[in-house]
Amino acid sequence: MKREPKKLDRYFFEYTTHAAKSTVDEAIQRAKAVENDTDKERRLKVHECCACFYLRSKIGGAAMTMQPCASCNVDQMYGSTCTDVLCLACAQKYSLCKHCGGDLGMRIGRRVYPISDVPSEQPKPAGTGVFLLPLKKDHEGQK
Repeated sequence: MKREPKKLDRYFFEYTTHAAKSTVDEAIQRAKAVENDTDKERRLKVHECCACFYLRSKIGGAAMTMQPCASCNVDQMYGSTCTDVLCLACAQKYSLCKHCGGDLGMRIGRRVYPISDVPSEQPKPAGTGVFLLPLKKDHEGQK
């Protein structure tokens, strides 16, 4: 495929500058929304972390998609390929983000995470294995 060069005229420069400025302005507004958690009540109602609620676009392919919850393995139906990791019940039970599966309060280093029997295709990040398993009483002082 070969494309023709853009026509550099006043309209081109005004349009592209406006588009770039709008992108920056929107990023600033989203950052303020995350920082102030401006819609916290609704965010917690849908059980999503700040990143998923305020920053992620959640655009998916136009196909009905069935995906099981990563925790309880119960099938969930979605109207697109943009699916959640957890069902609402499991997200609420473990205080996790329904969409990404991360900690709802974005806390790092939780002591206990729910572990599913579903085999993971992704390798665990180095040095985080201890955080992924419930710790026994004799290991409480360790991280």
